Amino acid sequence: LPHRHRLVNTGQLTASGDALSGRVPLFFNNDVTFGVVLPAEPMRDYYRNGVGDEMYFVHTGSGTLETIFGPIEYGPGDYLVIPIGTTYRLVPDGSPQRMLWLECPSEIEPPKRYRNEYGQLLEHSPYYHRDIRPPAAMAPVLEDGDHVIRVRSRDRITPYHYRHHPFDLVGWDGYL
Repeated sequence: LPHRHRLVNTGQLTASGDALSGRVPLFFNNDVTFGVVLPAEPMRDYYRNGVGDEMYFVHTGSGTLETIFGPIEYGPGDYLVIPIGTTYRLVPDGSPQRMLWLECPSEIEPPKRYRNEYGQLLEHSPYYHRDIRPPAAMAPVLEDGDHVIRVRSRDRITPYHYRHHPFDLVGWDGYL
């Protein structure tokens, strides 16, 4: 079939739900699903995607991405790349949010044409390695109560209830 141009006018969408329930998928294939999300409220529960990596491009709004690695402040123009298996929660600061959302079962990483043989970014890449910001602090959250993590696995989301906060320890090992 020939390719056809499509006009996807998302300007008329209204904010609803949170960063998970407010997702509006636009296009998909076997390797990627992407769409928009205009969260009207912060995520009450935490989320862990066991199917693939996720990315949010922040068009408008700001807030905090709370992760098991620590919090990351975000604002317009930021890419939030969340590796598979990462427990997180998006907490907007109250400003109107508009984001592009992407989910991919394969790893989200810079294209090879922008990296040398050792993985370092080249001069002509669209961003600089100093643009990548790690979490600001890694302090344990010691709160007891009913903490819910919604885990996606095999196209199903299952809530897990924990007595202790999911961020009750500090430290991680790996290259995420």
